[in-house]
Amino acid sequence: WDADFFDYDLDGDDDLYVLNGMNEFNLYSSENPYLRDSKGNERDILMPVSEKEENIFFENNAGKLTANKGSLGLNLLSNSRSASYFDYDNDGDLDIIINNFQEPAALFQNNLKTDFNWLKVKLVGSSAKKVTADAIGARIYVTLPNGKIIWREIRSTDGYMSVHPKQQHFGLGKADTVSITIKWPNGQVSSFDSVRANQALTYSLTN
Repeated sequence: WDADFFDYDLDGDDDLYVLNGMNEFNLYSSENPYLRDSKGNERDILMPVSEKEENIFFENNAGKLTANKGSLGLNLLSNSRSASYFDYDNDGDLDIIINNFQEPAALFQNNLKTDFNWLKVKLVGSSAKKVTADAIGARIYVTLPNGKIIWREIRSTDGYMSVHPKQQHFGLGKADTVSITIKWPNGQVSSFDSVRANQALTYSLTN
């Protein structure tokens, strides 16, 4: 239903969380007496009957995504539909809230202890400059001292019914300062050097 990349451990690379779930099983299983193939014929096949599926979290280890089986508690057995990634407790790392079909929502608070740094960046557009207030379509490039570039794009939504805050989050690893380049949807470019880590910034399109 949804698959999103985010840096849960602030090490500078993006991990992946995949939400899984079933449609109502009586509509898409062998228990449906009206199940037909594309030509309208009855199908003598066995389809699974399942009301829940396991969500899968993949940790990025040196560019390789490895399924993390349970140590973080994210492999929720449920019928998940959508998620939002945001800093619920304002401690610098990303937490997750999941919306489940006909079940309560689930909040996963990130309590990982790490020495890695982070940065939050929010953009404010200008209708006079032909950029939406949320700066939809803008890209933010964060360059670390070692030359590595981490980028984010402002989007209205991600995945099925999943909407995240427009404030963009970056895990910086050990970097204390970074450079930021913003490419606005109208073609303007803004650049900022020697930006300190571990702070929330807001940049407005005013020039």
